[in-house]
Parts: sequence; C-alpha cells; structure tokens
Amino acid sequence: MCYAIFSFHSYLTTLVKCCIIKLTSMVKRGGYMNNFSDIDLEKQQKIINSALEEFSTYGYSNASTNRIVKRAGISKGLLFYYFQNKQELLNFLFDYAIGYMMEHYVDQIDSDRRDFFERYQQQRTLKRSIYQENPYLFGFLSGYYYQFRNEMELPVELEQRLTKLEMDISEKLHSNLDMDMFREDMELSEVFTYIKWLLSGYEADLMKEVGDDLASVDWDFYFKRDATSLDNVKKLFYKKEYC
Repeated sequence: MCYAIFSFHSYLTTLVKCCIIKLTSMVKRGGYMNNFSDIDLEKQQKIINSALEEFSTYGYSNASTNRIVKRAGISKGLLFYYFQNKQELLNFLFDYAIGYMMEHYVDQIDSDRRDFFERYQQQRTLKRSIYQENPYLFGFLSGYYYQFRNEMELPVELEQRLTKLEMDISEKLHSNLDMDMFREDMELSEVFTYIKWLLSGYEADLMKEVGDDLASVDWDFYFKRDATSLDNVKKLFYKKEYC
C-alpha cells in the first residue's frame, strides 16, 4: 500500500514538472497557447499570407483581424485560438518571415559567384520563388521599416534577429566579388551607388506595374522579360572583356 502511494505521488510530481516545462516552453515561444503547426499546411499558408498582406498594406495600428480572417476564409475564433491578440500574431509573422528568409533566400545565395550581376540574377530568381509562395513577405518586412515601426514594439530578440538578417543579406550580396571586372575609370563606391539607384528604381517600377494583387501576378513573365535589360546594365559598369 505504501509503495502504491509513493508511486502515485512520484507520478503526480513528474506530471506537474512536465506541465511546468511545457508552460515555460510556450512562454518562451512568445505565449502561443496552441500549436499553429497543427493546422494543415494549406490553411496555415492562407492565414500567413492574409496576415502578411494586411500588415504590409495597413501597417500595425490600422490592421484588421476581421479582414485577415475573411481573406483567409476562417473564423475569428480560430485565429484567436492560436494567437491571443494582434501583437502576438505580428510577433509570429516576424519569427516566420526571418526564418523563411534565412532558409529560402540568404542561405541559397551563392557567394562563390564572383560576378556581381550573376549573383544579382540568382537572387532575383530566389525572390521570384518567394513571391510565388509568399507574395507579401517582402512588403511586410519593408513595411515594418518604412510604415509601422513606430506603431508598435517588437521583442528585443526579434529586433536582434532582424538586424542580423539585414547584415547577412548585405554580406551575401557583396562579399567575395571580383572587383577587377568593373571599369577602372570610375570609383567603385560610385559604381555601386549608381547600380543601387538603377536596380532600386527598376524594382520600384516593377512593383508599380504589377499592382497590389501580388498573389495573382505571373512573376515568371516579368522576370524573364526583364532579364535582357538587366544584362545590358552590366555593359555600363563592366570592362568590355567581361560583357
């Protein structure tokens, strides 16, 4: 009898410890009370894309969970079953976006390609793939910096990861380049400034051309169409033997 009581007491102690560990883990993950990954992948992606579109379009203060659930085709109760409030949803989106960008963008850029324009073409291909699966991901991240950063406060850990993401992208795009390919009659700092202006202007014009409904854009058409024009940009900045 004493052995049975002792065993039952040990069982309860172990059970309580497991519950505490589980609750602590949930808090560390940002307080998500239920596991979002339990939803089937297609529904997860609909919710993620809908939320990314909402925040990239309306910022934080004006973002509406009503629009998010309507666009995703789910109930508001289901959304709040997984995320207690709008801030928690936003934190999840940043966690998702940073992880996705690292895996599908930063880690895929080949820094052994020493030709700057070859590397730029590769990252365009990677961006095309991301636009096809997460059409509002880039808009969400840029929207944070230029639209709604002052409307809310991210956890320090997420801010640090965002900073690291920026640094990793810059490092992957600009490290180990063959600088001997560039013209010698211009300072390299000037060259990269002009390239930045040209490519930033091109991407801004492209986004205006495709419109707001990024989910229905034929990205293959635009990226293939503009490949020749971008090859011609190389001729402006490279020595003749590399064009």
